Amino acid sequence: MGRKERLELVKRIQESRGSKVLVYFTGDRRPLPSQIAEDAVLPLYKHLLALKFVEPKTERIDLFLYTRGGDVSVPWRIVLAQ
Repeated sequence: MGRKERLELVKRIQESRGSKVLVYFTGDRRPLPSQIAEDAVLPLYKHLLALKFVEPKTERIDLFLYTRGGDVSVPWRIVLAQ
């Protein structure tokens, strides 16, 4: 799926759920697949903060996360971020 199609899909999700969608995915192409790690927390937290202050105020945020493994505590920390 190309970038244009992905953006359209995110837009449709946002419209149907009345939310903003924060997308984070890691690569799964061989020979260098990547996994979610601690270094993902700060950038995602900064995006969440930015969404908080966008007008009109974002009341609902959906997290779309795709990863083939890694540190299992990272997604939980992202979900609990305020």
